[in-house]
Amino acid sequence: GSIGVAAAGDCLPGLQRVNYVNGLVLGADDFIAEQEYVRAGNHRRNRLLHGAGIVSGLGITLERTGGSARVVIAPGFALNARGEEIEVSEPTALPLPAQGRALWVLLHYAEQPCRPMPVLGNDTEGQTAYSRIAETFSATLAPTPDDSAVAIARVKFSRGRWTLDRKFRVAKIRA
Repeated sequence: GSIGVAAAGDCLPGLQRVNYVNGLVLGADDFIAEQEYVRAGNHRRNRLLHGAGIVSGLGITLERTGGSARVVIAPGFALNARGEEIEVSEPTALPLPAQGRALWVLLHYAEQPCRPMPVLGNDTEGQTAYSRIAETFSATLAPTPDDSAVAIARVKFSRGRWTLDRKFRVAKIRA
């Protein structure tokens, strides 16, 4: 056989999309496969063409009130190393501990199921399922960065207060 050619009915490795044909009976798994195909292609394109980092916004400020401080993340957009899109649509605050050494401000891609709806069927009486998945983010402070996050700042604790680490250089993506 030739390289890159599979026997009829067998699938080669790689992205697979649904082959729509009139009369074909489709189930939830087919629609999930279609979404996975589109999402995997988008992630691959983001990863290979753009890389990881901040696309726009996501500026960091420190706010102090009394004896407490917090990091505030401005709205913006980033891509992580997996090619997932992370959008922060409104300012987001993270409280800083009373003291420490250094912390990374990290953004992770996250998904949140929403819009519960009744499920119809013989054996699903009274059951509900989420009809949507919101693509969102989580923001955290951590002592070390991790590969699945976009590091957008580093803060240091010095002389009894938190400050932005001006030596930290964030990865930026030019659009």
